[in-house]
Amino acid sequence: MQLLFILAIVFAIGAVGFAFQNGEVVTVTMGYWQFDASLAFIVLVAMAIGALVSGILSSPKMIAGQVDSTRLRRRVDELERANARLEQRVRDVNERDAVVMRRESTAPIVVERPRGAPVVAGGAR
Repeated sequence: MQLLFILAIVFAIGAVGFAFQNGEVVTVTMGYWQFDASLAFIVLVAMAIGALVSGILSSPKMIAGQVDSTRLRRRVDELERANARLEQRVRDVNERDAVVMRRESTAPIVVERPRGAPVVAGGAR
């Protein structure tokens, strides 16, 4: 933003210098219409009209960019909320798993054999 302000000041200084150096009166004719003004005024008015036309032509693209930016910002917020919910679910599941693992590690291990299966030395196989 400051760079834009600095560029505007430099442009304004250049325009003032241009106006001081080009103060001659010129005649502008368009069809049947004619008027006299200083060359600097004519050039500055032409530049202002060019800037205005440029701004008008670029407005739809700028507005579309702002609409897209707003839509994408909302989508990012929505995805961040969904991500936070999923991270909380992962923490909850991890806590439940830790509880289950503690229970299983303290519970006695019982091996069931089918009925009538022989007992083999060294444990069940």
